[in-house]
Amino acid sequence: MPYVILVAALVLLDQGVKFLVRANIEPLGSVPFLPHILELTYVKNTGMAFSLFSEHTWLLAVISLVMSV
Repeated sequence: MPYVILVAALVLLDQGVKFLVRANIEPLGSVPFLPHILELTYVKNTGMAFSLFSEHTWLLAVISLVMSV
């Protein structure tokens, strides 16, 4: 049960940060988060890591579905 709560909290945190980024940062724009240390940059990635399959998202969906089953 503690894992379910942890996973739910992490998913909510992830979705909350994504919402705030979409609402407050222009695409390809950056906002300093910790000055001179860390900044948030709005970048869209429609594929997997390093934009693999970004031109073939349907194939990525099929592979993900097959692996889930």
